Amino acid sequence: MKKTIQTFLMISIFCFSYQFSFCQTSGQKEKKAYRVWVKKIDKSPTIKGDLKEVGDSLGITLPKYKHNAIQDISIKDIKYVEVRKKGKKGRGILVGTLAGITLGAVIGYTSYEEPKSTSNIYRLDFGPGLSTIGGGLLGVIPGAIVGAIVGGAKIKIPIQGSRSSIK
Repeated sequence: MKKTIQTFLMISIFCFSYQFSFCQTSGQKEKKAYRVWVKKIDKSPTIKGDLKEVGDSLGITLPKYKHNAIQDISIKDIKYVEVRKKGKKGRGILVGTLAGITLGAVIGYTSYEEPKSTSNIYRLDFGPGLSTIGGGLLGVIPGAIVGAIVGGAKIKIPIQGSRSSIK
């Protein structure tokens, strides 16, 4: 009996200490919140990366480097910056798709007409449900396209090499 209690206590302590070890933050990756496109004044190619920090210069993490090298770009060298929040395009597609399904289903439901039989031929009528489903399916593609366009929009911030132009 005593051995059973000791075993139970040891297993319980192990389980609880294992869960607390996940509270450590040293191994977690930083969340990259904004995607940035920087156009320099000297007409060099556009620099793409993730915004790390903003100060006297922009700190940008370049995705092509596996070790997350940060490139500092002086504000004096920047013509304009385009910014988009990461994941906004995917969310835009999701919201657009759901809006397209909803709008298509409403239009399909309201456009349903019960067939009028003028002869003695039997006609199948599936009711407004089939029109609702068909309208919803037809609204998926246009909704996703509009959502991608709206969600993928970038905010352009003109800098022109001076800090005073940023407001």
